[in-house]
Amino acid sequence: MSDTLQLAVMRICSKVLVSDLETCHRSKCKPKQSVLSLCDENGDAIIFITESSSNTCRKFKISANIERLFTNHVKEGNLTIRLKIPPKFIMIHQAELSDLMKLVKILNLIKSGNKIPIGILSNRPATNEIRKVGHRRLVITRREDYPFSQGFSISLHEVVAAGLRLRQFDTRLLKLYGLRFLDLSDNLLEKIPQEVQNLNMAHLCLCKNHITRWPSISESSPLTKTLELIDLSSNNLTWLPDDFWVLKNLRNVNLSIGLFYLKLYLCVSLT
Repeated sequence: MSDTLQLAVMRICSKVLVSDLETCHRSKCKPKQSVLSLCDENGDAIIFITESSSNTCRKFKISANIERLFTNHVKEGNLTIRLKIPPKFIMIHQAELSDLMKLVKILNLIKSGNKIPIGILSNRPATNEIRKVGHRRLVITRREDYPFSQGFSISLHEVVAAGLRLRQFDTRLLKLYGLRFLDLSDNLLEKIPQEVQNLNMAHLCLCKNHITRWPSISESSPLTKTLELIDLSSNNLTWLPDDFWVLKNLRNVNLSIGLFYLKLYLCVSLT
């Protein structure tokens, strides 16, 4: 089973509730938005649960300590881990399906005593440097936290992945049709895919990259109706296609420190 795992640090953003076995069914506590990290600590696999709101962290040993995995509702993004010591339930809710299925595979490996592939366990838990609030906002400030092999929540409205030395535009972002704010500034991007026109973004920040051209945009595309701000400053732009100006809802365009050495503020009437 380990052959099917992509080698990347296992982290999941979801809602989590930790409950005692005795109080599980009558607990009135609600799951809290958290980041789960699988880490190595002195040769043992440890699960860290970091609450997004308070950054408080709890940890539980899972090596030789998993009593049972409840996987009946994995397709709904839910998983429950029953620990031996201490006798607790770790209840995971509203996780991305691809991430959760990968976690189940890893936990089954741990439960059966098999060796975990190198690269799956991190050396330290996630902190507030990666946050997903209500599955609508994702902020990544460390390259090692970028979900290269994990999925994005389709309900995301805001993604910030600045200063991570990303060389390519992540095409998975093109499937986030609810995305309204995207910040990929201070990376190494050279081109933007034409499919960006299918998104419904209002703000797009691409400054401090190596972009040489902007793609042709269809006048009937969703982006022409929603984009209000675009920052293409500090790039290597040599020209803009004529249909750039079909982005009729633009209010602010920044092209400074590039071909034009200027900053344009547009007030375009909808009439």
